Amino acid sequence: DNAFLVQQSSQRVQRSEALRQIVVLASSAVSLDEILTFAVRELARLLRADIGAIFLVDAARTVMQLHRPSLVGDLDALPERSRRLLLDDPQFSSSVADTQSILRLEPNGPAPVLIPFYQSVVAAWKVASLIAVPLVVRGEGVGEVWFGSVYHGFFDHGDEQLVSTAAGQLAGAVEQVFLRTQTDDGLRLRLERLVAVSRISRELNNTLDIKQLIQLIHREGLHTTGASCGCVVFFDLSLSADAAPLVKHWHGDLHEPSLSEAEVRA
Repeated sequence: DNAFLVQQSSQRVQRSEALRQIVVLASSAVSLDEILTFAVRELARLLRADIGAIFLVDAARTVMQLHRPSLVGDLDALPERSRRLLLDDPQFSSSVADTQSILRLEPNGPAPVLIPFYQSVVAAWKVASLIAVPLVVRGEGVGEVWFGSVYHGFFDHGDEQLVSTAAGQLAGAVEQVFLRTQTDDGLRLRLERLVAVSRISRELNNTLDIKQLIQLIHREGLHTTGASCGCVVFFDLSLSADAAPLVKHWHGDLHEPSLSEAEVRA
């Protein structure tokens, strides 16, 4: 009995230390790959798991795919079709990430309903016991953490709690990467717009050629907005205020000399 208590105490200390290291790493400046790789390998060691894996939803939210750098297990045993699940696939609505529920696969518990994607992964890795926990960021599932064993009844409730706690910290690290990506994209877009305005202003000071200016505005407008087409028009200002607007110069997609009713109203 004393030996068992000592073993339990030692296990709690090791797990607490592992979680502390994951927390420190998740809040540091190291890359997401390094954070996930350390966490999966350390947890797999503590759990004595045969398989440790993370499936991540991409920033565009189009696909959930295996994070290869952090994998503990045989990558070659997993077919390519079992490494990714499209978010518009009907299966995704029943996934751990989307339902934000924990999946346990064990012989003595209630048999969970496994979607075909999960069935293929479990069969490929010959998993008999499984813990799959969602990664949740701001109420949205962004991935799943998996640990599996080839032995039946291998994991217990304490193992599930350990993975769930670690998943909360890893979700925070994933969120920071998403935020940095969005911030970088936003700053780059603002910079591109400022550069475009600067070019146009410089050209206004250097030329009086209205056609050249319209061409520049059209080109910069397409570039900064990412549009595939567009048209810049310059009205005839010599007409009276009561007269219908008349296009004097234009550049881009073909435009009629007069405006449509919708354009006049706009």
